[in-house]
Amino acid sequence: MTASTARSTALFAIATMLSRITGLARDSLFANYFGTSAQYDAYLVAIMIPFFLRKIFAD
Repeated sequence: MTASTARSTALFAIATMLSRITGLARDSLFANYFGTSAQYDAYLVAIMIPFFLRKIFAD
């Protein structure tokens, strides 16, 4: 493995980890703000539709 490949792999791993952490923070903030309510359930359904379509067509 070349140094460039190792560096790119490390950068990708760090970016993925930061993405996961910010996603957890986002979910925590939404749960704190909305709690368990119909509004939060509507948000979850609305956000799942694009994720589902991305999963079908992009992956």
